[in-house]
Amino acid sequence: MMKLRLRRTRKPWLEGRISHGLRAMLADDFDGDFTLGEIFDYLAGRGHAALMVVMALLTFLPVISVVTGPILVFVGLRFSFGKRPWLPKWLLERTVQRATIASIANTCERIEKRTARILRPRAVGLVRNIWLHRALGVVVAICGALLPLPIPFTNIPLAVPVIVIGLALLEDDGLYASIGLALGVLVLSSLAAATWFGSAGLGYLWHHYFPRDDAGG
Repeated sequence: MMKLRLRRTRKPWLEGRISHGLRAMLADDFDGDFTLGEIFDYLAGRGHAALMVVMALLTFLPVISVVTGPILVFVGLRFSFGKRPWLPKWLLERTVQRATIASIANTCERIEKRTARILRPRAVGLVRNIWLHRALGVVVAICGALLPLPIPFTNIPLAVPVIVIGLALLEDDGLYASIGLALGVLVLSSLAAATWFGSAGLGYLWHHYFPRDDAGG
Protein backbone atom coordinates (compact mmCIF):
# COMPACT_ATOMS: atom_id res chain seq x y z
CA MET A 1 0.00 0.00 0.00
CA MET A 2 1.24 3.50 -0.82
CA LYS A 3 0.68 6.75 1.06
CA LEU A 4 2.29 10.15 1.54
CA ARG A 5 5.30 10.79 3.78
CA LEU A 6 8.11 13.34 3.91
CA ARG A 7 11.35 12.47 2.15
CA ARG A 8 14.70 11.99 3.85
CA THR A 9 18.02 12.53 2.12
CA ARG A 10 20.10 9.37 1.59
CA LYS A 11 23.59 8.87 0.19
CA PRO A 12 23.31 7.67 -3.44
CA TRP A 13 24.25 4.11 -4.33
CA LEU A 14 27.03 4.24 -6.92
CA GLU A 15 28.18 0.68 -7.65
CA GLY A 16 27.37 -3.01 -7.32
CA ARG A 17 24.25 -5.02 -8.03
CA ILE A 18 20.79 -3.54 -7.61
CA SER A 19 19.89 -6.18 -5.01
CA HIS A 20 22.92 -5.18 -2.93
CA GLY A 21 21.98 -1.53 -3.21
CA LEU A 22 18.41 -2.14 -2.08
CA ARG A 23 19.55 -4.27 0.85
CA ALA A 24 22.02 -1.57 1.87
CA MET A 25 19.14 0.92 1.87
CA LEU A 26 17.04 -1.45 4.00
CA ALA A 27 19.94 -1.84 6.44
CA ASP A 28 19.89 1.90 7.09
CA ASP A 29 19.15 2.98 10.67
CA PHE A 30 15.72 4.29 9.64
CA ASP A 31 13.08 1.65 10.49
CA GLY A 32 10.02 2.94 8.63
CA ASP A 33 8.84 2.76 5.04
CA PHE A 34 10.49 4.58 2.13
CA THR A 35 9.23 7.37 -0.06
CA LEU A 36 9.62 6.96 -3.81
CA GLY A 37 11.80 10.06 -3.59
CA GLU A 38 14.23 8.30 -1.25
CA ILE A 39 14.35 5.26 -3.51
CA PHE A 40 14.69 7.50 -6.56
CA ASP A 41 17.54 9.55 -5.05
CA TYR A 42 19.35 6.41 -3.91
CA LEU A 43 19.11 4.60 -7.24
CA ALA A 44 19.80 7.72 -9.30
CA GLY A 45 23.49 7.22 -8.49
CA ARG A 46 23.41 4.43 -11.09
CA GLY A 47 21.48 6.54 -13.58
CA HIS A 48 18.23 5.79 -15.36
CA ALA A 49 18.95 2.08 -15.84
CA ALA A 50 18.59 1.06 -12.17
CA LEU A 51 15.40 3.12 -11.92
CA MET A 52 13.99 1.33 -14.96
CA VAL A 53 14.61 -2.10 -13.43
CA VAL A 54 13.23 -1.38 -9.95
CA MET A 55 10.19 0.57 -11.13
CA ALA A 56 9.36 -2.12 -13.70
CA LEU A 57 9.60 -4.80 -11.01
CA LEU A 58 7.28 -2.79 -8.77
CA THR A 59 4.61 -2.95 -11.48
CA PHE A 60 4.22 -6.68 -10.76
CA LEU A 61 2.49 -5.70 -7.53
CA PRO A 62 -1.23 -4.79 -7.50
CA VAL A 63 -2.17 -1.10 -7.83
CA ILE A 64 1.44 0.16 -7.74
CA SER A 65 1.61 0.33 -11.54
CA VAL A 66 -0.69 3.36 -11.31
CA VAL A 67 2.30 5.23 -9.83
CA THR A 68 5.29 3.43 -11.33
CA GLY A 69 3.87 3.77 -14.84
CA PRO A 70 4.15 7.59 -14.83
CA ILE A 71 7.61 7.28 -13.25
CA LEU A 72 8.76 5.14 -16.18
CA VAL A 73 7.34 7.74 -18.57
CA PHE A 74 9.49 10.45 -16.94
CA VAL A 75 12.56 8.19 -16.73
CA GLY A 76 12.22 7.02 -20.34
CA LEU A 77 11.76 10.48 -21.82
CA ARG A 78 14.58 12.05 -19.83
CA PHE A 79 16.89 9.16 -20.73
CA SER A 80 15.92 9.57 -24.36
CA PHE A 81 17.03 13.20 -24.39
CA GLY A 82 20.09 12.80 -22.16
CA LYS A 83 18.61 14.55 -19.14
CA ARG A 84 19.33 13.67 -15.50
CA PRO A 85 16.69 11.66 -13.60
CA TRP A 86 13.88 13.85 -12.26
CA LEU A 87 10.35 13.35 -10.94
CA PRO A 88 7.57 15.74 -9.86
CA LYS A 89 7.01 16.21 -6.12
CA TRP A 90 3.62 14.48 -6.05
CA LEU A 91 5.29 11.22 -7.08
CA LEU A 92 8.34 11.61 -4.86
CA GLU A 93 6.27 11.85 -1.67
CA ARG A 94 4.48 8.53 -2.06
CA THR A 95 5.72 5.67 0.09
CA VAL A 96 6.51 2.01 -0.46
CA GLN A 97 6.55 -0.48 2.40
CA ARG A 98 9.86 -1.99 3.53
CA ALA A 99 8.49 -5.48 2.87
CA THR A 100 7.86 -4.50 -0.75
CA ILE A 101 11.44 -3.25 -1.17
CA ALA A 102 12.75 -6.47 0.42
CA SER A 103 10.67 -8.51 -2.03
CA ILE A 104 12.02 -6.49 -4.96
CA ALA A 105 15.60 -7.00 -3.67
CA ASN A 106 15.03 -10.77 -3.59
CA THR A 107 13.58 -10.72 -7.11
CA CYS A 108 16.53 -8.65 -8.35
CA GLU A 109 18.96 -11.12 -6.82
CA ARG A 110 17.30 -14.06 -8.61
CA ILE A 111 17.36 -12.18 -11.91
CA GLU A 112 20.99 -11.11 -11.42
CA LYS A 113 22.08 -14.70 -10.76
CA ARG A 114 20.38 -15.89 -13.93
CA THR A 115 21.77 -13.10 -16.10
CA ALA A 116 25.31 -13.00 -14.64
CA ARG A 117 26.65 -15.27 -17.40
CA ILE A 118 24.58 -13.67 -20.14
CA LEU A 119 25.03 -9.92 -19.70
CA ARG A 120 28.49 -8.44 -20.16
CA PRO A 121 30.08 -5.38 -21.78
CA ARG A 122 29.84 -5.84 -25.57
CA ALA A 123 28.82 -3.78 -28.56
CA VAL A 124 29.43 -0.84 -26.25
CA GLY A 125 29.19 1.53 -29.20
CA LEU A 126 25.48 0.74 -29.39
CA VAL A 127 24.99 1.61 -25.72
CA ARG A 128 26.68 4.97 -26.35
CA ASN A 129 24.71 5.68 -29.53
CA ILE A 130 22.39 8.66 -29.07
CA TRP A 131 19.77 7.33 -31.50
CA LEU A 132 19.57 3.99 -29.71
CA HIS A 133 19.24 5.93 -26.45
CA ARG A 134 16.30 7.82 -27.86
CA ALA A 135 14.64 4.68 -29.20
CA LEU A 136 15.12 2.86 -25.88
CA GLY A 137 13.79 5.81 -23.92
CA VAL A 138 10.70 6.14 -26.09
CA VAL A 139 9.91 2.42 -25.73
CA VAL A 140 10.31 2.63 -21.94
CA ALA A 141 8.08 5.72 -21.83
CA ILE A 142 5.33 4.12 -23.93
CA CYS A 143 5.41 0.95 -21.82
CA GLY A 144 5.14 3.12 -18.73
CA ALA A 145 2.23 5.08 -20.17
CA LEU A 146 0.30 1.86 -20.88
CA LEU A 147 0.97 0.20 -17.51
CA PRO A 148 -1.69 2.10 -15.49
CA LEU A 149 -4.41 1.35 -18.06
CA PRO A 150 -6.97 -1.31 -17.04
CA ILE A 151 -5.89 -3.78 -19.74
CA PRO A 152 -5.89 -7.36 -18.36
CA PHE A 153 -2.65 -9.40 -18.31
CA THR A 154 -0.44 -6.65 -19.75
CA ASN A 155 1.70 -5.62 -16.75
CA ILE A 156 4.29 -8.38 -17.13
CA PRO A 157 4.63 -8.15 -20.96
CA LEU A 158 5.09 -4.38 -20.68
CA ALA A 159 7.53 -4.58 -17.77
CA VAL A 160 9.83 -7.29 -19.16
CA PRO A 161 11.32 -5.19 -22.03
CA VAL A 162 12.00 -2.36 -19.56
CA ILE A 163 13.81 -4.76 -17.21
CA VAL A 164 15.89 -6.19 -20.08
CA ILE A 165 16.81 -2.68 -21.28
CA GLY A 166 17.72 -1.51 -17.78
CA LEU A 167 19.89 -4.53 -16.97
CA ALA A 168 21.62 -4.30 -20.36
CA LEU A 169 22.42 -0.63 -19.83
CA LEU A 170 23.83 -1.34 -16.37
CA GLU A 171 26.24 -3.86 -17.90
CA ASP A 172 27.01 -1.82 -21.06
CA ASP A 173 25.62 -4.69 -23.13
CA GLY A 174 24.65 -3.24 -26.49
CA LEU A 175 23.46 -6.62 -27.80
CA TYR A 176 20.87 -7.14 -25.07
CA ALA A 177 19.90 -3.46 -25.12
CA SER A 178 19.00 -4.02 -28.78
CA ILE A 179 17.15 -7.22 -27.87
CA GLY A 180 15.23 -5.30 -25.20
CA LEU A 181 14.33 -2.68 -27.79
CA ALA A 182 13.12 -5.32 -30.26
CA LEU A 183 11.15 -7.05 -27.50
CA GLY A 184 9.52 -3.75 -26.52
CA VAL A 185 8.55 -3.00 -30.12
CA LEU A 186 7.13 -6.53 -30.46
CA VAL A 187 5.04 -6.20 -27.28
CA LEU A 188 3.72 -2.76 -28.22
CA SER A 189 2.95 -3.90 -31.77
CA SER A 190 1.14 -6.98 -30.45
CA LEU A 191 -0.95 -4.87 -28.06
CA ALA A 192 -1.80 -2.44 -30.85
CA ALA A 193 -2.80 -5.31 -33.17
CA ALA A 194 -4.86 -7.00 -30.44
CA THR A 195 -6.66 -3.72 -29.71
CA TRP A 196 -7.34 -3.10 -33.40
CA PHE A 197 -8.58 -6.58 -34.24
CA GLY A 198 -10.42 -6.85 -30.94
CA SER A 199 -12.35 -3.67 -31.69
CA ALA A 200 -13.03 -4.80 -35.25
CA GLY A 201 -14.20 -8.20 -34.02
CA LEU A 202 -16.55 -6.70 -31.45
CA GLY A 203 -17.93 -4.38 -34.10
CA TYR A 204 -18.55 -7.31 -36.46
CA LEU A 205 -20.32 -9.35 -33.75
CA TRP A 206 -22.47 -6.37 -32.76
CA HIS A 207 -23.61 -5.72 -36.31
CA HIS A 208 -24.12 -9.44 -36.94
CA TYR A 209 -26.36 -10.06 -33.95
CA PHE A 210 -27.91 -6.60 -33.73
CA PRO A 211 -28.31 -5.46 -37.36
CA ARG A 212 -29.82 -2.07 -38.02
CA ASP A 213 -33.28 -2.13 -39.55
CA ASP A 214 -32.80 0.50 -42.24
CA ALA A 215 -36.17 -0.23 -43.78
CA GLY A 216 -37.91 0.51 -40.52
CA GLY A 217 -36.01 3.78 -40.10
